[in-house]
Amino acid sequence: MLLMATFTFSPTFADESGEPKLFPDLITVDGEATPIHPSIGEGKWTLVMLWATSCHICEIDKPLFSAFHDKHKDGDITVFGVSIDGHDRVQEVREYLESRDVRFPNSVGEFVTVSTSMVNVAEESLRGTPTYLLFNPAGEISGVHAGHLQPKKVEDFIAAK
Repeated sequence: MLLMATFTFSPTFADESGEPKLFPDLITVDGEATPIHPSIGEGKWTLVMLWATSCHICEIDKPLFSAFHDKHKDGDITVFGVSIDGHDRVQEVREYLESRDVRFPNSVGEFVTVSTSMVNVAEESLRGTPTYLLFNPAGEISGVHAGHLQPKKVEDFIAAK
């Protein structure tokens, strides 16, 4: 079950233009700086999966959320992954993703920055991986869930909104 939350982006993460900036140190698996998924706050629900290459539950959940992403990406829900393995392990993350059928976009962040972002945005500590953050179409955090999650629970949660 997703836990309800009613918090919006913290101004701490606004850039010079005033745009929200969540997880400010993300890089792509090719090592390029990247913002958090652009659909956050752009009219789509966005589910952000925080994960690690060493996480067994993440291994189970990634195929489920790849299929969920494929099912909804042209509709009103998208999935975005953030590995907390750190920039020094970006090559390992890239190889990990290439060896699996992960079909939603992913970036890599530093654990400390991702953890701090989560506290500032969701007012909850990162308790482990996977952790899911659900943002409504206006970019407000609507739910947080730590641990295994069934995609149907996300669909049901959104349908109830």
